[in-house]
Amino acid sequence: MKKRGQATAFIIIGIFIIVIVFGVIAIKQGFFKNLFEKIAEERQTIPLQIAPVQESLNNCVRDLGVNALQTIALQGGYLDLPQSTILTTEFSPLDTTLDIIPESGFKTAVWFREKGNGIQEINAPSKTAVEGEISKYVDRNFASCISNLSYFEDRGYDILISGIPNTVAKTFDNKVELSVNQQIKVSILDSEFNLVNHRAVIKSRFGELYNIAHEVFSAENSGNFLENQTINMLVAYNDEVPFSGTDFSCNEKVWSESDVSRRLKNIIFENIAAVSVKDTNIDLKNDKLKYLEFEATKKPHKDVSVSFIYIPNWPTLIDINPSEGNVLKSDQITKRAGGPASSLLSSIFCLNTYRFVYDIKYPVLISLRSPEGEIFQFATQVIVDNNQPRQNILSSIDIPDPSTPLCQYKQKKVKVHT
Repeated sequence: MKKRGQATAFIIIGIFIIVIVFGVIAIKQGFFKNLFEKIAEERQTIPLQIAPVQESLNNCVRDLGVNALQTIALQGGYLDLPQSTILTTEFSPLDTTLDIIPESGFKTAVWFREKGNGIQEINAPSKTAVEGEISKYVDRNFASCISNLSYFEDRGYDILISGIPNTVAKTFDNKVELSVNQQIKVSILDSEFNLVNHRAVIKSRFGELYNIAHEVFSAENSGNFLENQTINMLVAYNDEVPFSGTDFSCNEKVWSESDVSRRLKNIIFENIAAVSVKDTNIDLKNDKLKYLEFEATKKPHKDVSVSFIYIPNWPTLIDINPSEGNVLKSDQITKRAGGPASSLLSSIFCLNTYRFVYDIKYPVLISLRSPEGEIFQFATQVIVDNNQPRQNILSSIDIPDPSTPLCQYKQKKVKVHT
């Protein structure tokens, strides 16, 4: 009996320990918090007469959220496009935004570029910042949801608005959750209720598209794929765009720099359009384009399309040296020898050589599209400096979320040392 009693005690202790362990895990994962919130919501059941008002507000929040996602996705994660305080120059022609259709107002954010002062900058927004932009849009436009309530006031409802809206947005791979806090007191007949939280869940792949866009951008920024492909274009199209070569022609080769720049822009236009991202929704019908396949993502996204676009009239720099004004010339080595030797050599054979140094800067629009038709896009700048890919001065683009305990004590005085 004594041994059986000890065994029972051990079993009880074991069960007690298991309960404690699961309890700690549940608390850490917020299980009880969510449970308590659900219980609280159930206790605060909205009266039947007032439920249509809450439904109207929730539907309006959802419509605002859909509009916010469409606008922000097309603008590279921004509601208010970033502004530059430094003017562009002929040598650094790209601003913080790319005017996709000139003078149309259809713009998107440039996530990487070289500023007018020659300093590189990254403007890729963090996930927290993008969620803040969504919240900002809903806050700014929630007044339209309030004005919609006039429909109920015309039918005898008494509605009193307090405070200002405060929206929290959360993005996931396949949905976006919105929660707007603003107290709205609603009365009708003998029913009265305070509507405080107005919610919507939007089925959307916005979060997934943003994550893929960030992966593509990170891969380009660290590996300079587009820069290296641009240098490959100079080599491959040497007959159309003089880069480096030697021949035995007796006639000096001469090119117009403006014509070379025009041809190079068209070459870039055609080749950038052929770039694809491996393991996405692509159909490489021509195996010769395999070299333009970009390994940019950590896992496959077979139903997401990624396209790369460059338009020749976008802000572009092409500077070629050596040049004489608008003229590019080959170097006749036999003539350069000079004196009697020059005439003798020229009578035997001729030798022309040329090697030009290119500085190239141009924007590329990168667009991602889901099967449902959702689009997320941003722009980046491709830089070739003296025939070399740009130096990664900004090699790290791990964008930290700006959440910090400092934000919890906004009224506290602090000293800042820089």
